[in-house]
Amino acid sequence: MLRTVTLAVLAAAALSGAANAHEVRISLASKSSEEVKVAVAAAARSVCLSATATETFRVEALNRCVKDTIDATMAQMSGAKAEQLAQR
Repeated sequence: MLRTVTLAVLAAAALSGAANAHEVRISLASKSSEEVKVAVAAAARSVCLSATATETFRVEALNRCVKDTIDATMAQMSGAKAEQLAQR
């Protein structure tokens, strides 16, 4: 069972360069799928706020960063879960 997920902020890295890339760990223990989605969205927004601070069109950049980060994280989690099931 997945207990933690690393939220790799790929979109933030693409927007502001690798030097400003961030990473957040989210505990998944005892969380429902809806709670996981909320935690991922909150973490994405938190890191994307600082990653897009110097963008000219900050609101658009922030929204794009959050969406891309959530999508990438959920895909990462799906892949990890499939791998885990295959190892059983």
